[in-house]
Amino acid sequence: MPLWHNINMIENNYLWNKRAAKCLKNTHQIKTIGDLAEYRMGQGINCGKEACRNMADKIWEEIPAIINPNNQTPRKTRQLDLDHTPRRILMNQTAKMVTVFNPDITERHNALNQVRINGDKTKATKRRKSQREPREPAHRPTTIVDSDEEEDIERVEREKIIIWIITAAENHKYENGRTWMTIYYGEDDERNRNRKLGPGHQSTERAYIVALQEVAQRHQLEDVEIRLTSKKIIQMINKGARKGEDDDWIGIEMHEDCKILLQILRNREAKMQVALITKRSHEIKLIKKIKKRLWESKETITSQAVIRQTDTDYANTGAKLQTISQKTAYQLALKKNAKNPINEKTRRRLEVIKAEIETRSNVKPTDQMLFKKIKDVTPYRISDFLWKIIHGRIKCGAFFRYIPEWSEKEFCKCGETESISHILFNCETNHTRLIWIGIARLYKKVTGQTMRTPSITTLAGIGCLKIQHRGKERPEWTEIYKTLIITACWCIWKARNRRIFRDEETGVVRLLEEIGQELHQRIEIDFDWIKTLPNGKKKGSQVSKFIRQWCLNKVMAVVDTNFTTCEIKVKKALTRT
Repeated sequence: MPLWHNINMIENNYLWNKRAAKCLKNTHQIKTIGDLAEYRMGQGINCGKEACRNMADKIWEEIPAIINPNNQTPRKTRQLDLDHTPRRILMNQTAKMVTVFNPDITERHNALNQVRINGDKTKATKRRKSQREPREPAHRPTTIVDSDEEEDIERVEREKIIIWIITAAENHKYENGRTWMTIYYGEDDERNRNRKLGPGHQSTERAYIVALQEVAQRHQLEDVEIRLTSKKIIQMINKGARKGEDDDWIGIEMHEDCKILLQILRNREAKMQVALITKRSHEIKLIKKIKKRLWESKETITSQAVIRQTDTDYANTGAKLQTISQKTAYQLALKKNAKNPINEKTRRRLEVIKAEIETRSNVKPTDQMLFKKIKDVTPYRISDFLWKIIHGRIKCGAFFRYIPEWSEKEFCKCGETESISHILFNCETNHTRLIWIGIARLYKKVTGQTMRTPSITTLAGIGCLKIQHRGKERPEWTEIYKTLIITACWCIWKARNRRIFRDEETGVVRLLEEIGQELHQRIEIDFDWIKTLPNGKKKGSQVSKFIRQWCLNKVMAVVDTNFTTCEIKVKKALTRT
């Protein structure tokens, strides 16, 4: 009886995370169902632990009936692949990721991996699917043909053209980023083209979409096979484009470019295939070679406008009634009635913030990135505080002018009108000068570098800030800079509120102690939260972030000597089950 099936076919993470189950795999070398059966019969390596015996019995009960040796000889089924583990099945699916755009097949036949071509609804035939003849599409570009030669015209099989698309980017997530692309036919081919996308927020995904548009327009009557290394693009133009079209492009990035690409593809008369190049492919050396050439000649490439062909016959608007959900309908209603949430004052603040970040980090973030990054700041009350600073919603100064009982609170004790910038960085009553001197000393003690005094614009864009040293980014310095600035500003703001509303004065020593307690509390919260996460990629990334933020900078030793500063000990403590 074949017992060679992999033990990983039993998908029960609760059991496999137990210490006894790990002992069965590592110590007893149980890899297959047959090894497990032999161990239960007393054969193989025996560690003498009763827990391993009990765990082997529990795992045996979890074996699916279809591969249980006591029931029947295991066989292949559509639901279960017995030759491969779930991870290998996923890798094989990724390696064979191919999207085909065939203009001769309509959507109604529901062909696999075929782009949607709008056609009239047809009645289902009783014949098998493999024998169904594809119906003519709803619309094809008309070709002028002489009536005498019309009967003699036959479709000639053309040789497929293979094209590689390669992209390169520099700060492509930011407004001052640059993106290049290469359309490669072969060595020393005259058809090879290099393009540079225009100024503004350009991404590598948009470079791929623009390159696909150009290739589809250039080869209208020729079968084309395009090879690229972006899995996201293949998913976007296949399933993502279909779902986006059904939901009126809700939540789809670059939906205008995707619309134009679909219109061009549907207007073609030949097949177009887009295939993924994996890291194990033999073509990866060619891709690296082309990308190196593109990167070396990037300064000589000029931006050129891409000619876009549109066709109103394929301009689908609105959502598809058969697939729309209540959530999508609600989002569509919000989209239709939405107003511009950013007023002119906020727009000016955003421009000042982006200019400040560009000066200090050499990258200019987008509006969306600024608002997204403040959500990454923990805890949430500080994120709300930063959001109010950007929108000018902090209640101070002129806010109390028209409240009779609190009109005197408009002015600070130092004689100036209160503003958020004055409170956090210039107020003598809040001892801000001494506080920032202490923060600068702590930063220099941790990193060995002199800290540049922050401003209100630096605080508002703190999520996108990057500390650079000798032309390279230092992530560990960036993390501690953000943490110290945010913590100090938050403690100064709380001390100001106690003074305004409770008449409680806070001295410099007490304020510095509060900053240390806040840092200590953040370390404990991060430490305890990471220990509760299950083992996996998420926990591994959080452990790396914790070590980069607190251990590599020796912040633990400065804030609290009870915490270890050894990276290995902290990593073991966080990954302990």
